[in-house]
Amino acid sequence: MRITQLLPSVHSGDAVGDSAYEIHQALQARGIDSVILGVHIDDHLKDRAIDFRHFAQYDSPETVHLYHFAVPSPITYTFKEAKGRKIVIYHNITPPHFFEGFSEELVTITTTGRHEIKLLAEYTDLGLADSEFNRLELVQYGYRKTGVLPILLDFHKYDTPEASQVREQFDDGKVNILFVGRVTPNKKQEDVIKAFHVYKKYVNSQSRLLLVGKYHPNEAYFTFLRELIAELGVEDVHFAGHVTQQELNTYYQLADVLLSLSEHEGFFVPAVESFYFKLPVLAYNCTAVPYTLGNAGILIHHKRYAEIAELIQLIVENSVLQQSIIATQTSRLTCFQKACILKTLFDYLGIEFQ
Repeated sequence: MRITQLLPSVHSGDAVGDSAYEIHQALQARGIDSVILGVHIDDHLKDRAIDFRHFAQYDSPETVHLYHFAVPSPITYTFKEAKGRKIVIYHNITPPHFFEGFSEELVTITTTGRHEIKLLAEYTDLGLADSEFNRLELVQYGYRKTGVLPILLDFHKYDTPEASQVREQFDDGKVNILFVGRVTPNKKQEDVIKAFHVYKKYVNSQSRLLLVGKYHPNEAYFTFLRELIAELGVEDVHFAGHVTQQELNTYYQLADVLLSLSEHEGFFVPAVESFYFKLPVLAYNCTAVPYTLGNAGILIHHKRYAEIAELIQLIVENSVLQQSIIATQTSRLTCFQKACILKTLFDYLGIEFQ
């Protein structure tokens, strides 16, 4: 048996690409011929992946193709005509309406992506999704056979020495409220900023907001956020931008709470990372969020900023509540252990897991 994994992009720090590599290593360890093919591959990762232009060399009726779908790609039309067994692993496409008024390019890209994932329904043997929310979308799109396969995270990468410059800057006794995710409209960083504004002004002045995630200074949404911060007159909002794994780990270690008011998540990786770092999670109840949290963390059902602010302070001050939240999160973390996810994948592939 040969198994290929098809990715539009193979980049450092990308959860989908990292998950694919973990799967690749597990397959190879069991003597299975495994190959990753990508359209765009970082130069320093070219030992992990092969240029997708060589796909035909790896396609045969005996091959199983796993297509990680998160953006529109030339892979779609080649995959549709492939000879081997076809499995989509759906990581979701952000609905286009989030980008209206901010980026017409992203409106076009996400619209195209949703067209492509629907197109593949009748050609795909199995549609896997990294959350139940995503699986239900596949059913809606006409996929006949579906299942859930969570993103495979390498927990070892969280055990790095701390980034001393991050600790020196932010370990000063202030309450650190953390958000992790790319600066983009569906993540709703503006709502996190508004909640923090209320918290800092009316509840705890000794606090700061750490927004960790890639952004481009000239993007319309980032400009909108900067204007909002100026309008509110709120201080201590820090945009960290793209960070190293070591820096990210240190932000988790320094934070008092993870606050997410995102309105579209296909999986919600920062929740699982927070579980690992024993960081209480407060998250808006939408899309994949409740499926990933399970009975862990705290779900926010309404964006009432005063209530959110008081809840943050309750968690910060009440060690019993804090430990109770961490206990349920630690228990939930077992569902995302590598062995558990690999067994699920191997069952789908018809491979004995040992």
